[in-house]
Amino acid sequence: MRNEQNITNSSISFRDRFISALLIGGVIGILLGSAIKMFYAPIKTVPKEMRIAAEKKRNIYKEKTKDDSLKISENHPVMAYIKAYQEGKWESVIEQTQWIQDRLNYINKVSNGDQQKIQKEKEKIIKDIKERDINKNFLNKEGIDDQYIFIPEAKITIIGIDDKGPFTDKRIKEMVWLNVEYPKPSKALRNENQIPIKSLDCALSINSDGRIIKSSIIGNAKIDYSSIKLWYSTKGET
Repeated sequence: MRNEQNITNSSISFRDRFISALLIGGVIGILLGSAIKMFYAPIKTVPKEMRIAAEKKRNIYKEKTKDDSLKISENHPVMAYIKAYQEGKWESVIEQTQWIQDRLNYINKVSNGDQQKIQKEKEKIIKDIKERDINKNFLNKEGIDDQYIFIPEAKITIIGIDDKGPFTDKRIKEMVWLNVEYPKPSKALRNENQIPIKSLDCALSINSDGRIIKSSIIGNAKIDYSSIKLWYSTKGET
């Protein structure tokens, strides 16, 4: 009887240890699997997101008409905004630009509605947005102010309209893609290397109030850098 009792206890003890080892191993495996998944997920999803964005852009561009443009009303906020820049209608630019309206509302609030301070701020903003300094007339990674894109000589063509999203900024109601062409190198926007740009694609975003929303660090236009075409920089070509 004594020997049978020892064998039984030994068997139970071994089984318990075996089950415990399995449970611990399973927990460790789950934790390691989660860690590996978290580590590799960004690497896998980023290219996927890029592919989706590129495909979406292609789908938008497929909406082009036969003459490679989309027809929208001249009263459309984007068209009115561009026209205001090209014709120097600075009051219209102020009215249609959301960040400027936010700035003026802030001045109004902190000054308790002091009209002189509001007017002074408005004049300062107009001075900034109307400036076309040749030394600032080039793109960088943060973008560029809109007055350098939408110059009077630029030819603007609507090439895509996205009113479905999803948009990263929840305020955006619609994004309009534009092709901007500069007929003369001497008047053209320049790239980072100071070479004149012949054409580029960019987008302006509007909210439900029809105002232009900031889409880059500098300026309101989202630039498609891959679309940039340069004027010939070889000697003897223009």
